[in-house]
Amino acid sequence: MDTRKALSAIIILLILMNITLGIYLIVINSGRGNMEDTLSYTRTILNERNYKVDCYIPEKAVSLSSVILGENRFTEQSLESVMEKTGGNAYIEEGTGIMYLQGAVTGNSESGDQSRTSTEAIAGAFIESIGINRDEFILDSFKETGANSYILRYIAVDEKGMMYFGSFVEIVIADGSLQTARILYPVTEAVQEDQGEGMPVHTILLASLKATGVEKSIESINPGYFSTDDESETASISWRVRFSDGDERFFDAATGMEID
Repeated sequence: MDTRKALSAIIILLILMNITLGIYLIVINSGRGNMEDTLSYTRTILNERNYKVDCYIPEKAVSLSSVILGENRFTEQSLESVMEKTGGNAYIEEGTGIMYLQGAVTGNSESGDQSRTSTEAIAGAFIESIGINRDEFILDSFKETGANSYILRYIAVDEKGMMYFGSFVEIVIADGSLQTARILYPVTEAVQEDQGEGMPVHTILLASLKATGVEKSIESINPGYFSTDDESETASISWRVRFSDGDERFFDAATGMEID
C-alpha cells in the first residue's frame, strides 16, 4: 500500500512539474513577462536538473538561413605552397578533406615559457602565413594540455559574426613552437537567407536538457551553421551548447530538435 501511495505521489509531482513548465513556456512564447525574469527562471529550472549555466543565455531568437558549402579551400594542389611557406609537411586526409600539417613550423620563444598572449600570437601568425584572412576566424577554445602545451581551435565566422561550426583551424603549440595543425575551410557557394525566425534558445534548453545525475556546467551557447548530415553540403542555423567537460550538443534552431 505504501508503495502505491509513493508511486501516486511521484506521478502527481511529475504532472505538476509539467503543468508549471507548460504554463511557463506559454507565457514566454506569448511575449508576456520580463526577459530578465525569463532567463533567471531558465537558469533556476536548469540548475534543478543539475545543469549549471556559467555563460550568457542569448535573449533573442536568430533569423533562419542556410549555406551551401563546397570543398576545402586547401586541396592537393595547394599543399606545395603551404609546405613552402611553413616548412612543415602537409597532406589531405582522404574522405574528410581535412588538411594536416606536421612539424615545428614556427615559433618565437627562446626559453619555451609561453604566455597565452604569445601563444595566440604564434597561432595568428601561422593562420595568416598560409593565406587565411585572420578576421575570418575567431578563437573558439584554448586548452592547456601540459606544461607549455596548448590546443587552440579557431572557427570561421561570416561578416555578421555567425559561426561555421564545420570550418576550423586547430593548432597544437608546445614550448613556443607550432607542432601540428588541422584545417578545414570549405568554400561557401551560396547563402539562402530570410527563412523565418527560429526558436529562442532558452525554450530549446528547457525542452531538451533533461535531469542528469551528474552535474554539468554549460560554458557557452552559440548560434551558427551546422550540417545535420555528414554527407550534406547544406548547413543550417543551429544552437551549440558546449559543456566544461568538452562535450558539445547541437540543436536545430528551427525545430529545437537535437542533432545527433
